[in-house]
Amino acid sequence: MGSIVVDKGDPEVRISYIDPSGDKVPTSGTYKKSRFELAGGTGPVEALKIVDPLPGTWKVKAEAPEGHRSLPVAVSVLWQGELRGAITMDPPSPQAGEKATVTMRLQTREGYEIKDPRDYEGLRVRSELTGDGFSPLALDLADGGKGTDPKASDGSFTGTVTIPKDADGALKVSATLTASGLSADTRSEGSTVAPGELPVTAALELPAADTHPGATVTGTLAVHNTTDTPHTLRLSVADLRSGLLTVKPAEITLKPGESGTREVQVEVAPADVFGDRLGDDGLKLAGTVTAVDTTDGDRTLVRSPLSVRVVPEPGIWEKYWWAFVSAAVLIALAGAALVAWRQLRNRRKDPTA
Repeated sequence: MGSIVVDKGDPEVRISYIDPSGDKVPTSGTYKKSRFELAGGTGPVEALKIVDPLPGTWKVKAEAPEGHRSLPVAVSVLWQGELRGAITMDPPSPQAGEKATVTMRLQTREGYEIKDPRDYEGLRVRSELTGDGFSPLALDLADGGKGTDPKASDGSFTGTVTIPKDADGALKVSATLTASGLSADTRSEGSTVAPGELPVTAALELPAADTHPGATVTGTLAVHNTTDTPHTLRLSVADLRSGLLTVKPAEITLKPGESGTREVQVEVAPADVFGDRLGDDGLKLAGTVTAVDTTDGDRTLVRSPLSVRVVPEPGIWEKYWWAFVSAAVLIALAGAALVAWRQLRNRRKDPTA
């Protein structure tokens, strides 16, 4: 949320507000999923409040009638950002004494990844593990690319914790993000201590991918049902705005004793769902694919982070440049052959040649 404050100096000066797409926005109501409210429009100072502003560079246009152009116009911005996170624990239902990896991933409130590390400079992450049978444990989550953190400065803060041997019931891992100019955000993930070997285990392999609107990303879900009864797994995508990514199939039924792999697809929303946010450099979506065993009290078996970069569908030239180049070469060769044939024919007609 933010406000653009304009000190016009003269009430006769008219102010227009231009969004990063180059469009003039209204001073009240809703436009492009943003909400606008103007205060002080008839006085020398006005302020446009914007809820959920389009990211990018905004412009202010001042127009003054004759006789009202002697005073300068000053513009200032009041802004409070909102940064959210998505927290995961792997395995999601650990056993007492088992080591678990905890990851807090930064993203916008709609589920887009943070592109520029400078956007979260000075960010602090405070995390802890609580549960039945033990005292709270403070966790150290870092984004330095060391230890369990795979890559530095990618917006994912990672650390490990050993589940206390006295843990005997509910578990909850939580993390709080704080930074100057940003609203504090706390995320938590509840779980339970696994009572020995789980009846069903699952592991998801779903690669990070670059794709286009409406396309799919394919992975595999390795499953193992150790029981003599069927188990139904429910799959979904969490931690981002509904409809941006959809996992298929939504349910998988495992046969008694089944062990193997199942194909899983994540479908990207069509281009119109992204609107003006889908620029030439694309968008990064940060979701979490979950799989719960509905037969075992909705026990979480999988919570896997998913990163999908969505780029616009290529144009005709980008798709078929090779065909255009090949056609141009063929035309040039055909032209050269025609010129050579005409020259040869003219020499045959000329008796002095």
